[in-house]
Amino acid sequence: MLTRKSVQNHLVFWGQFWARQEFGMGYASISVTSRCCEILKTGIQSNGTSHLFSSAADEMHIPLGIKLTDDCVSKLTNREQHWIKEKYIKQLPIDNIFIDRAEAALSGLMG
Repeated sequence: MLTRKSVQNHLVFWGQFWARQEFGMGYASISVTSRCCEILKTGIQSNGTSHLFSSAADEMHIPLGIKLTDDCVSKLTNREQHWIKEKYIKQLPIDNIFIDRAEAALSGLMG
């Protein structure tokens, strides 16, 4: 079982990784797979936005520590997941009961 401070340190690292993916190179580039799915769902293909599509999103390497933290966070309730993401990925100064509960639950899951 990890201490609360250790869980918070893991979450800071996890949040910084996903923030870099989301705001850096990540989600602005739509993967080839996502593009194909959208074309199949809508029946519409847009050629004017080809600069937004990248196969790099399909080939993204997720470090083991991040993957393990993802797995633990996915076991939380939807509300707890939401607040964890708000605090650690979007880096909003949030402190509420859901953060407390999530960090306590993660303490057991990560340990």
